[in-house]
Amino acid sequence: MSPALPVAAAAVLVLAGSSCATRPMSATSAGTAVVEPRKASPPRPPAAPEPTATEPSAPDPPPDAPAPKLLSDTDSSLGQEVQAKLGHARDLAAALDPRTLSIEQTDQLLGGQQFVGECTEAVAAGDLQRASVLVDKALVILEELEQSTRP
Repeated sequence: MSPALPVAAAAVLVLAGSSCATRPMSATSAGTAVVEPRKASPPRPPAAPEPTATEPSAPDPPPDAPAPKLLSDTDSSLGQEVQAKLGHARDLAAALDPRTLSIEQTDQLLGGQQFVGECTEAVAAGDLQRASVLVDKALVILEELEQSTRP
């Protein structure tokens, strides 16, 4: 084997172990590879200037939540009715022992508790109509369950 490597073999060696693998190569008359110098890349355009604190910013969007409204007498009485029913539903759920219930009865208890939780959220959001419907659903489930567990 001759001491000089062919151009292709030299290129493989340069590519495999050199950081200048991205530079183009050319062959010399002696059969050795020569790495050509890199050409300068064009300069990057300057970045856009960042906005300064003195520039006005966009106005804040209006809040999505409606402003609180005063409760009418009807809303007030509905709220009291929902609170009374909600307390009764919570008492029914607390009186039932999940350890003594069948799987089906446990599912009913969980469903009733889910409606109680959703009713509580609706009351907190001020949606008394929705809260009234939810507490009624909870009571139907929990009262039926309570009657089915009586001896």
